Amino acid sequence: MEDELVIFSAREHPLARLPRVTPADLTDAHWILREPGSGTREVFDNAISEHLPSLKVRLELGHTEAIRRAVEAGIGIGCASRMTLQESLAQGLTSVLPTPFLDLRRSFFILRHRNKYQTRGLLRFLAACQSAGTN
Repeated sequence: MEDELVIFSAREHPLARLPRVTPADLTDAHWILREPGSGTREVFDNAISEHLPSLKVRLELGHTEAIRRAVEAGIGIGCASRMTLQESLAQGLTSVLPTPFLDLRRSFFILRHRNKYQTRGLLRFLAACQSAGTN
């Protein structure tokens, strides 16, 4: 399953008004990010490091929902999966910042032990995961 991370801000943030955001535009931004060691943070750090050697990290949080709410409150800008922001974007609370210089795509894989018994519940769960990945 493919996932796309996006840089996002509160709708009223000055960067949300730009048609395209450059690395220079992000130099003074305050960031609200996942904690070091998370997969989201790893993808973000790898993508941004060649463009911005240092960031002004205001908060590091362990939950995407907490990051989204802090960004909505105008505390800073963040990076999260586009899937997790659908409701916030639809309600106009946040805006995706167009950052074409960043490759924030990632893949998810499902691993199963082929010699382990797979219950009907597990098989239904795996089917739901695969279905979600194609929508």
